[in-house]
Amino acid sequence: MGWLRILVIAVAALVTGLALGGIVTGALGGEHSPNSLLNADAAAQGAGTATPQPSPSTPPSTPTPPQDTDTDGIPDSLDNCVDEPNPDQENFDQDIQGDACDDDDENDSVPDIIDNCDFVENPGQENTDGAGDGGDACDADDDNDGRADSSDNCRTVVNPDQLNTDGGQTGDVCDPDDDNDGSPDGADNCRTVVNASQADLDRDARGDACDTDDDGDTVADANDNCASAANQDQGNLDGDGNGDACDGDDDNDELDDQAEAALGTSSADRDTDNDGLSDAREDRNGDGVKGRRETNPLRFDTDRDRLSDGLERGLRRGVADPEGPIAGTGRRFRRDRNPRSKTNPLKRDTDNGGVPDGVEDRNRNGRVDKGETDPTRGGDRPGRG
Repeated sequence: MGWLRILVIAVAALVTGLALGGIVTGALGGEHSPNSLLNADAAAQGAGTATPQPSPSTPPSTPTPPQDTDTDGIPDSLDNCVDEPNPDQENFDQDIQGDACDDDDENDSVPDIIDNCDFVENPGQENTDGAGDGGDACDADDDNDGRADSSDNCRTVVNPDQLNTDGGQTGDVCDPDDDNDGSPDGADNCRTVVNASQADLDRDARGDACDTDDDGDTVADANDNCASAANQDQGNLDGDGNGDACDGDDDNDELDDQAEAALGTSSADRDTDNDGLSDAREDRNGDGVKGRRETNPLRFDTDRDRLSDGLERGLRRGVADPEGPIAGTGRRFRRDRNPRSKTNPLKRDTDNGGVPDGVEDRNRNGRVDKGETDPTRGGDRPGRG
């Protein structure tokens, strides 16, 4: 029976080998290889723990490069201009389109093709000088006057001289009030000269502050002896630099012309009545009215005692007669030979002796001469000379 046992074992081994060989062959696509039996044997020995063997080596696959339509080195997925090469990826307005393909780089609603400032927002497209050097927003000299905007006191108005009367921030050509006097230039009768009052004496639309002939008398103010009173003839009786038209005291006798007009005295004669006393001295308060204690500037002898008012006051000389047309005291006046002896020009009989002063002083020289009585003492005794 030993041979039968051996035969059974041999048949079993053969069947097992055939089964394992079929498995390996199926795994390799039905092809037998030199290792087939080894693999089958290994499977027979320990199919549950066998380490898989690598399949025959296959070349590694090459990664597909990202798409770059414009070949600018920026993948389409990251490129802000897929169809326009722009490796720098500049994007002024920071929208989704780069400048190379953005029709409005600064996003001011004006297409770049007609925008006069591509990279400066200026929807109004202001262009003061109308030149092709860019709109005002990007033009370094908006008014094209040769002055850079950074130092131009009128950026949009031509003014190469940069005239600035009031020293403010804006030049005269664009300053609404050149002299800064509170009167707008459009209504200011002296645009570049301060004159808040807008005074215009001759009403010629040119204020006095800038008018070379304020009174409109055809005589320039610089030569006019009455710049504020029309006097083409330039009359000046007293020669004091002020023409008669504006001189309050034409004869310079210290009594103003208005008072003289009220009194009736002459503004060209310092001693109208030639009594030795100036008109002003007779109208002492200068009110133009003869007071009770004032002598009359129109009467040589106020108290009518035959002695002049100046003589009675002890004057040795009358009012000087200046050069020119102004008159002083005339020849009618006789000086006082004794100034210490004075009578009252407002009283005919100073000493109340019953005889008028002029009768006592018969020769009217102010001195008590031989055969005369003293008008300052009562008794009226004749002097001894």
